[in-house]
Amino acid sequence: AKSFNLDEKMPFPYKFSNRNNLEYVGVLPSVKYFNSYDEWLKMNKNSLFNFKEYSLLYCERDVLITIKFVKILKELIKKFNINIDKVYSAPSLSLKIFIKKFNNDKIKFRHNFLLDKFIRKAYFGGRCEIYGNPKPNEYIYHFDFPGMYGLTMLQKFPYGKYKIHSNVTKIDKPGFYTIDFYSNMNLPILPHHRLLDKKLMFTNGHITGTFWFEEIHLFIENGGTIKKIIHFVEFEKYDFIFKDFIEYFEEIRKKGSEYKTFSKLIVNSLYGR
Repeated sequence: AKSFNLDEKMPFPYKFSNRNNLEYVGVLPSVKYFNSYDEWLKMNKNSLFNFKEYSLLYCERDVLITIKFVKILKELIKKFNINIDKVYSAPSLSLKIFIKKFNNDKIKFRHNFLLDKFIRKAYFGGRCEIYGNPKPNEYIYHFDFPGMYGLTMLQKFPYGKYKIHSNVTKIDKPGFYTIDFYSNMNLPILPHHRLLDKKLMFTNGHITGTFWFEEIHLFIENGGTIKKIIHFVEFEKYDFIFKDFIEYFEEIRKKGSEYKTFSKLIVNSLYGR
């Protein structure tokens, strides 16, 4: 609703919602039942709060917002000739657009459970760094990447048939490598998930993990040691498969407003999908 400048969603006491309170009529529930203090402030505190009536109004507002959004979305994707009635999520829509208009290499989207499970070991997510503590009145500098998914998707990606190699002596080809390594550096590069709670950790020591080859190269360049290459997954092809897709939506993004929001949503959703 905010991104597309539609009607504002109504504040709602989500934590108050249960079977016992369905027929509640009385004073406004406490701020603790709302997601934020700001939401609670928007409510009328002088009149009786009828939970059932308010819930119906809340749902009706959500439906009206969705109707308006779908109308905008239909207009935005009209040129792709995609039936929005058969699309139930942003990742589904982004994939349909890619396959229909940008899949120049005829990539087949078949799911191999074992390969998927293996590659996900190398997918760790984002990394944030905080250095030191601020002194009184000291400026703090914050650095971030704009359009990180789009920038990533402009790089080469592996696809096609794959082979698993077990007798590998060097890391010179694009692919995913499972390695035993030793890290002893000021800023550890290769991550792992802690066994206890799966928390993302960047630590020194003797560790085993699966990584994309470029991360391993960076690790070696900074003094890391590879003890053993356990196996390596190599793909048939390695190319700029998303370049046209990203460049197209970057042009749409420049129009601003809902076009910017829509383009970011489609780009990020395809990466995740």
